[in-house]
Amino acid sequence: MAGRQRTNFLKLGVSNILPVQTLNFLHLDTTKKKRENQYAMDNTNSLCAAEAGQNFVDWFYTQLNSAKPISSAYTTNNEPYKSFSSPLPSSSSPTVGIKSDICLNGRVISSPEELETQLSSSKQFPKCPADKTVRYAVESFDTTVVNGDYRVACPENLLEIHGKDDGVRMMISLNVSGTVYYGVDKLPKENNESYVVRKHFNDHFLLVPNWDVIGRQNKNKNFVGRRYIIASHIHRAFDD
Repeated sequence: MAGRQRTNFLKLGVSNILPVQTLNFLHLDTTKKKRENQYAMDNTNSLCAAEAGQNFVDWFYTQLNSAKPISSAYTTNNEPYKSFSSPLPSSSSPTVGIKSDICLNGRVISSPEELETQLSSSKQFPKCPADKTVRYAVESFDTTVVNGDYRVACPENLLEIHGKDDGVRMMISLNVSGTVYYGVDKLPKENNESYVVRKHFNDHFLLVPNWDVIGRQNKNKNFVGRRYIIASHIHRAFDD
C-alpha cells in the first residue's frame, strides 16, 4: 500500500509532495537570485556608462575649447556605421550608412562638418576682438543606459565576446549642461571672468559603441581611442 502510494506521488510530480511553505521558499529564492543577477547586470552597465560619459565629456569639450575637430566622433564618419546596410520595412532595397542626427538651436544640421562650421562662426557672434574665443564650462552631466544589448553594425566576433551585461555593447543617453562664454581670452583665466556674453547650454547625446576601437582594444589593451561615438546630438544655448 505504501509502495503504491509513493508511486502515485511520483506520477503526480514533486510539486504535489513538497509542502506549500517549501515551494514558496524556493519560488522566493529563485526570484531573489534573478533580481540580484539583474541588479548586478544593471549596475555594471550603469557604472561603465558613467565612466564612458566622463571620458566623452572630457574629450569633446576639450576639443571645442581648443578649436579642434569633432567630426570624427559621429557615426556619419565612422566606417562600420557608414558601410552598414539595413532593409527598410516599406522597401526591399537596403539603406546604406547610419548618419548622425544633429540639431543646433532648433536647426537641423546636415553633417558633422557643417556643425563644426556653425560652431566656428559662433566665435564671431557676438562680434569679439580677434584675440578672443568661445569657451564651454561643463557644470554637470548624467548618463542613462538606453540599450545594454546594442547590435547595430556590430561585427559577429564582438557579439560573441561581449554580452548585454558587461558594459560594452551599450547605447547611452548623455545629458550635459553648463555655461558657454563668448569673447573670453584664448589663454583661459580663472572663472572666465573676462567675457562679452554668457549663455547657458545643454547638449543631449545618444552614444553608441565605436566598434573599431573596441575591437582593437580587445587585441591590445593599451590601444587608446574613443569607445563611444555620437548617433544623435541636440545642442541648445539660451540666455539666463
